[in-house]
Amino acid sequence: AVRISRSQPYRLMHSYSKDLQGAMSDLDVPNLLLDLFFTYEWGSILHQIIASAILTALDPEEFTNTFIQKTWLRTYLVKQLMATYKKYLGKKETDEHYRNGFLGHIVLITTKVEEFLSNFDYRPNKVEYLREDVLDEFEVFCEEHLVAEKERTSK
Repeated sequence: AVRISRSQPYRLMHSYSKDLQGAMSDLDVPNLLLDLFFTYEWGSILHQIIASAILTALDPEEFTNTFIQKTWLRTYLVKQLMATYKKYLGKKETDEHYRNGFLGHIVLITTKVEEFLSNFDYRPNKVEYLREDVLDEFEVFCEEHLVAEKERTSK
């Protein structure tokens, strides 16, 4: 059996080797990692590893590799973040699985995507990272849901 350390996906996704980055992109590794993230709702170590890779990639002070940033944002990440969050909107605290284990990571990643995109004053620069239709939907989502979630968690 092959063992993967907790930091390997993070290191691989942030490698500066163009060959490795290209191979990982060709093999669709970011989407494979996201499949794991969204399939195993209670895998906190898994969520932390993948969330750390995404958060680091989208932190312009810590990481400036636009290829990796675009690779993450061009996956189904943003659409799945919105869909998963909306899945829990109607649930009450008394409902079973009111907030599945990964919902905190979803809010954290969504907030980082919003912050990352807000660094661009000019809309065409944002569209380089995220398809325009997804960007439109994401902006509405942030206005309708993310602001309220930030207020809820800051109390």
